[in-house]
Amino acid sequence: MEFNFRLADIFPTEISIVDNTLVPLESQGVHKFGANVVKERITQILDVVGKASAEAQSLQQIITSADKLRTSGGEQVVYVLCDFATNQVVGLLKIGKKKLFLYDQQGVQHEVSPICILDFYIHESRQRVGCGRVLFEAMLKNEHVLVQHLAIDRPSDKLIFFLRKHYNLTNIIPQVNNFAIFDGFFLQRNDYAGKKSPVGRIGSNSRS
Repeated sequence: MEFNFRLADIFPTEISIVDNTLVPLESQGVHKFGANVVKERITQILDVVGKASAEAQSLQQIITSADKLRTSGGEQVVYVLCDFATNQVVGLLKIGKKKLFLYDQQGVQHEVSPICILDFYIHESRQRVGCGRVLFEAMLKNEHVLVQHLAIDRPSDKLIFFLRKHYNLTNIIPQVNNFAIFDGFFLQRNDYAGKKSPVGRIGSNSRS
């Protein structure tokens, strides 16, 4: 997706992180243009690409926008993939930590606060050439998280296929909310003490 300004002027690298300040981390654009100009350009990018993502997934609501990121309280960030040679935004990956009640394979509910995949989009012209894998791998490395420890909000069929193809994640553990998790989610976590929620098992009358 093309924009009428140089992406290399506001993004420090071709994979950059944008938080709720709407200024890419380590951006040199602040010194060249000022913070307000950078924020305006990031707003344009997030709103345009976020809308394209929602349309591609046939979602009724836009998941990624500058306003949603700004008001996230610092709990969410967006990884943006650019191609400086063509001055195009290739895609984005939005993540954030959420407190969730999730069931394991035995139907026991646990309270966890995993990193969640909230939005993932690669422009149609750049799909199936490895761009999604490059972006996803950069996120995993930077966040120091194992792919099986992620929770995915409303995963599309394309994302489920992507995770199966590249990470061999095939067995989804059924949940009653909109999130999907896979085998290995509860193993060797550093953000989970192993305590079980008192609400019980799937199908229990005590579950709220």
